[in-house]
Amino acid sequence: MFGKIKLGSRSLSSLKLDELNPRLIGYRKRGKIGTEKNIISTLVNHYDVMSLCRSILQNGFQPDEVLIAIPDDSGSSKRIVVEGNRRLSACKILKKPELLKGTNYEGQINRIKKHKNYLYVIDTIKKINIVELNNRASARSYIASKHTKESIKRWSVYTQGAYYIDLLNECSSVQELRGMINNTVSISRIKTVILFSRIADYIVDLNDLSLDEKALILEDIDNIKVEAILRLMQRSDFKEKIARVKIDDRGGMVLNGISHDAFDVILAKLARDSNFEKTLTTRQENSKEMQDYLLELESLISSFDKPDVYSDEPGTSEDIDLGLFSNEDDDSDDLLESNNDNNSTQPKPDDGNTKRIRVSYKLLNKKTLLITDYYKLNSLIEEAKKINCMTYKHASVLLSRTIIQVMLTIHIKSTELHDDYKKNAKHKYLELDSLLEYYISNTSKLIQDDVKLIKEAIKNFKNDGKNIANLATHSDKDILTELEVKHIQAKLQILADHFLKVFIDSKNEVLAV
Repeated sequence: MFGKIKLGSRSLSSLKLDELNPRLIGYRKRGKIGTEKNIISTLVNHYDVMSLCRSILQNGFQPDEVLIAIPDDSGSSKRIVVEGNRRLSACKILKKPELLKGTNYEGQINRIKKHKNYLYVIDTIKKINIVELNNRASARSYIASKHTKESIKRWSVYTQGAYYIDLLNECSSVQELRGMINNTVSISRIKTVILFSRIADYIVDLNDLSLDEKALILEDIDNIKVEAILRLMQRSDFKEKIARVKIDDRGGMVLNGISHDAFDVILAKLARDSNFEKTLTTRQENSKEMQDYLLELESLISSFDKPDVYSDEPGTSEDIDLGLFSNEDDDSDDLLESNNDNNSTQPKPDDGNTKRIRVSYKLLNKKTLLITDYYKLNSLIEEAKKINCMTYKHASVLLSRTIIQVMLTIHIKSTELHDDYKKNAKHKYLELDSLLEYYISNTSKLIQDDVKLIKEAIKNFKNDGKNIANLATHSDKDILTELEVKHIQAKLQILADHFLKVFIDSKNEVLAV
């Protein structure tokens, strides 16, 4: 099944992370992946690599934790790890904790180095056991069976679909693709996740969505809300009144009974309603509400010519498997859409390699630093560590703005540019907007480390945070969404980790003198 297998061990430096790792497909499409540092940052920020770091620090890297590797096509003597990239990333981070710079876990660098087991752990990862296969094709069946079949759901549905779409470049049909992975996954499941991924990619390419809307979706592409759209499209009344959307036997998306221009309009609305407005969820049992919704969709495309609905051609059967998704007790979350399934109460299968942990929804990480000299700031940080930002969205956004305002106030007063800022700010002195604007214009003068990261975080917070926090602009229907709050939460954590470290370092310098 796997071809020729070679067992061995390799030095950590001779093992490369896989740029073609299916987890990275969405980020690669956006140009976010180019270096090993980019790959590690993405895996750390989105795929819980830090829990593996903690596990290895506590228990060492176990010799039975074998990675799957293939030769490097570029001719290098190094090997590319095609299975085990999270574990490899954890090892590389432990060997060089500075790789965490620019991630949400930069504050862990010194903590790792000072861990009581650090020197021992470094010794255990000097060489890593690997199973070496001839090529990527030899590893394909194993990877697919581990990450895409029903018993294990470690990849998001979007990533599974993108992985299959990648494989379609090497074969002529979905049936042939299934054979490539040793028939380990059903045709209906393959078609379902391909359709999921096709629709997701279509959404982020829509001209009808704003750049800000696309950015919010792309920032958390693994959690894109497509299941509700798929369920709607599989309704008989949607097929009759709007369109039939299918996957053909070659893996392509087929539109029947609707023009592409009209479909763009429809899909833009469905994307907004499922990802931002929350008016379209996986709960679609209310016939009256769904009929009204379909009438609204019909009115949107009433000015477009409606093509004839043609009979199904061979290769366009509607064998979509909505049983892939679970919709038992949750009317707002698509439970199996993401490998980061934070709201599900269902137990996760154990893959034998890592302990699954529940991701916290607190506004600030509980390990966020505290500064003894700043009572007000400490009080705000303690509150942010306790508040659930998904339950108390509006309060969390307002608290995040206050924390950033206080941090920037403390920081600007400690710099040589304070007088210049005060002169320019005039009557807006120490107001949040004036602070943000000044820091954006003078980042390189005010910030010593991670200038680009901090400038981008402040800029994004200024552009998006003000509109989100201005609750008067939100109607009763247009409430804050999880994506918007997650965006603010991420920027707050980056800025808090940076400025709190600056305050501590500054205090230590004074004490040293």
